[in-house]
Amino acid sequence: MALWASWYLTDRCNLACPYCFTRSSPSVPDEVGAQGRRRIVTEFAASSVTTVSLGGGEPMILPDLSELAAMLLDAGKKVRLYTNGTLVRGGWSDTLDALDLTMVSYDDVRPGHHAVRRGGIELDRALAYLAKRQVRFGTITMATEATVDGICRTGSHLASLGAVLVSIAVTRPVGRGRTVEPLSPTAR
Repeated sequence: MALWASWYLTDRCNLACPYCFTRSSPSVPDEVGAQGRRRIVTEFAASSVTTVSLGGGEPMILPDLSELAAMLLDAGKKVRLYTNGTLVRGGWSDTLDALDLTMVSYDDVRPGHHAVRRGGIELDRALAYLAKRQVRFGTITMATEATVDGICRTGSHLASLGAVLVSIAVTRPVGRGRTVEPLSPTAR
């Protein structure tokens, strides 16, 4: 039986998105530290877990992320990464190439919408980089009143960039997500 573990390595993040359910931000301290993370990976490596998803916060801000992924891969585990995508670039090539799946948070394809919610950061270049390297990637889009009108266009756009999975989730009313207008079941 396949067993999948989802691990939020950190609450630290280079962004402070309005709908974040963990209240991640650049000012959050490193809660566990590198030694603690290695101990947890050692436990996963020795366990019957077959797939480990690494998320956060933003796991790519951790200097030991490549080492942790390599430890899991060396133990025969599938590794998936959940990222905001802003740090996807050449220095991560070997790590990204080895992963089972990289999931990137992507808000909306409509011009400027994603940039407004993410502090001016557009992600199409990061997704094109993943596609060029033939890294299996998918995306997570938060359905809110502000994004619902663009969901289908966003999904089609992401598929055209090479996404193998387009996941749509509703905003969780916890953390900063409490301040975002949720998708109304009676709207439209």
